[in-house]
Amino acid sequence: MKQIFLLTIIFNLLLVSESYALQKVESCSTMVSEFKQAAIKKMEQRLDRNLEMVLNRDWCYPIILNAAPEKSTSGDEATTGATEYSETNVQVSGVDEADFVKNDGTYIYIVAHNQFKIVKAWKPETAAEISSFKIEGIPKKMYVHNKRAFIYSSLEPIVSTPPNIYIRTDHNIQKECTYGYDCEFTGDGRELKITVLDISNVEQPRLVREIKFSGAYLNSRRIDNSVYSVVVFPEPIIKGIKYFPEDIYNSQFCDEKPQPIADMTAIFDELKAKNKALIESTEIEDFLPTVKDSLNKTPFEQCDNFYVGEQGNSFLSILSTDINTDTQLNATTIYGKSGAVYASNSALYIASRFDTTTEINKFALPTIKYSGSGTVKGRVLNQFSMDEYKGFFRIATTTGHLPNPDTHSTISILEQLDNKLVNVGIIDNIAPTEDIRSARFIGDKGYIVTFKKTDPLFVLDLSNPKQPEIAGELKIPGFSTYMHPLDDKHLLTIGYDAIDKGAFALFQGIMLQIFDISNMNKPSLVHKEIIGSRGSSSEAATNHLAFNYFRSKKLLALPMNICEKAEQHDIMTFAGLLVYKIDAETGFELVRTVPHVAPETRNKYQGYCYNWWTQSNTYVKRSIFMDDYVFSITEDTIKANKLDSLETDIAIIHLTDKNKCDNLHLDQCFTEKDCLSNNGIWQDESCRLASYKLLRTSNPKLCTANYNDQQLKIPCVHINDTQYQAILSNKSKDIEFKLEENEKATINLTARGCEVVYKAANTKEIKIPCIKTTSNSNLYSAKFKLLDTDPFVMELLSVGETN
Repeated sequence: MKQIFLLTIIFNLLLVSESYALQKVESCSTMVSEFKQAAIKKMEQRLDRNLEMVLNRDWCYPIILNAAPEKSTSGDEATTGATEYSETNVQVSGVDEADFVKNDGTYIYIVAHNQFKIVKAWKPETAAEISSFKIEGIPKKMYVHNKRAFIYSSLEPIVSTPPNIYIRTDHNIQKECTYGYDCEFTGDGRELKITVLDISNVEQPRLVREIKFSGAYLNSRRIDNSVYSVVVFPEPIIKGIKYFPEDIYNSQFCDEKPQPIADMTAIFDELKAKNKALIESTEIEDFLPTVKDSLNKTPFEQCDNFYVGEQGNSFLSILSTDINTDTQLNATTIYGKSGAVYASNSALYIASRFDTTTEINKFALPTIKYSGSGTVKGRVLNQFSMDEYKGFFRIATTTGHLPNPDTHSTISILEQLDNKLVNVGIIDNIAPTEDIRSARFIGDKGYIVTFKKTDPLFVLDLSNPKQPEIAGELKIPGFSTYMHPLDDKHLLTIGYDAIDKGAFALFQGIMLQIFDISNMNKPSLVHKEIIGSRGSSSEAATNHLAFNYFRSKKLLALPMNICEKAEQHDIMTFAGLLVYKIDAETGFELVRTVPHVAPETRNKYQGYCYNWWTQSNTYVKRSIFMDDYVFSITEDTIKANKLDSLETDIAIIHLTDKNKCDNLHLDQCFTEKDCLSNNGIWQDESCRLASYKLLRTSNPKLCTANYNDQQLKIPCVHINDTQYQAILSNKSKDIEFKLEENEKATINLTARGCEVVYKAANTKEIKIPCIKTTSNSNLYSAKFKLLDTDPFVMELLSVGETN
């Protein structure tokens, strides 16, 4: 026992040595000195790397510089609302997350086309836009609370600041990073503006506050009336700094003989001296973050609550204000690196990714006071890879990149000791040769999914934070990108199906799964649903804000682009919203679909199915449930539909007046010719979208035939691209069957491996793969010989158990 105790102490001491703490800046003059020292150190390190490259003559290759991003163009009536309605899907209960759409069961609030709009949504039959307010720049996200709208918008690209500093920009940072697998949490590279509106009178929103920043929006949270905004101010680069001697750019230099090492080193040393002089001449006002508040209040002027880290390259500010009052902005600023943001009810964490480590900085709420820092091995995937529970911070990370065989994952548990976050528990070397694709922490348990060719779901027992362990593991094809707690015993996940091809895995359709986690030692897959084929995508796969599970009604709404195999390439057969009934016992039942885009055909192909798995871009972005209605939301349209007849649009609210007849706006096609040319269906003198006809499911019960000695009921018969349900009566003791009833199916749904496929032109035998009898619970398959089609008579040839 003494040896174990001693080893534990040594282990913990090793972990403590990895922690660090930010240093508080005492004054602006100290801040200037700290910045100059850090800038000089980084400049010299970069010049040293360039010198090495020159000595190796690697610099004789063209250098491609990133281009700067393009510039942007820039009365409350008493009413009742829905009894129940869905809200933003947040990670932590009570901690709201910003999105471009919000609702309160009566009104839908949305930012679109440079405007903040209010739509009276209840009752859905009369839904209509009732007011709008123009927002400067490109409105991105917002909060709506206590009759206030708190709106974030992006202004001009951050290119320059006066007088002798310019900011490095990158054209690749325009799209928000939500999933984090192959993107960085850096903000969009544009100056941020916050617009606060009083919406007490929903018909006349009123401006109450404007705040502009020299930095970009990174992330935010709202807890009650307090809004916490994380703003990143990109790395300041001093104008005039050079990282290559001018002669190096001479195109003839590569043809000359290499200069002696001492001579070349002297050239770089001279450049270092010039750069150092430029850095030392910089003043504090040249690079400090700036904010312009319409209330004339700024948190940055006195350098209060500024902290410096060991690996800083930009300013990162956490700002707080009350959404409902005109209080001053409070700010804590670090000179560090941007990263993934996680917030509990009592703390906000920023996890910054470096080459082999992730650094975590903690800030206490509501004061946003800096609390402490720590370091863990590996890189964090996204906010769901982090969690706080009973005073401990848990984080899942991956070390290495595929296909490196040394790639593996780690669970680290940190505890705050003074101003340090200290590693007190670890599970290391998880799933060698694989990386993390999703994570979720729920209470004293954790769940991670790793992937290379199969999908191992790991269940983590974190009840003792200082001795965490893997409790159970389950391997299945494909992987999950987001995990959602269905109930205390089940996880609901979304991700991708995959087929093992030996050296690699071939991604297939979107995959929904339900896992039974009641026994942490033996997790099991109880239901799986595959939607579409390769190229199918869902916004919800990589952005949890699009995943809308309405717990009270057990309904799941998913934006979807569904692709199916065609002769030459995959084509999009459905783009819109799917609504599923979710039950831990019975699995997935497709309720209905809300189409938004006319499907592709071989003759009108538009490439909807070409996309990268981490960059889903479905036309439908969000959805909202209100009682027995669902609203599907795109960037320029809101549709209202009733759950028992989703194919019929109750209302369509266009968010722009520029819509024209095309495959996205068939309701604007007023002639049969225009309708048909855009793949629409001309019916009842109007142009309509086709509903999705065939969606495969892995639930065999939905398509299993039932035999009771008198009748054979087959719910899913696929005949020449149309689905039917059939009842066959037993004609004689030789078990011949005659068709008694044949009609179109009310649910266009087939189970993989259980549907009957019948082609009248060439069918001599019919195989029914899934038959349940009254004698036992086994599933049988049966083969019939087709005797006649008028009347439709079959003779039983063989019966066997279904595998």
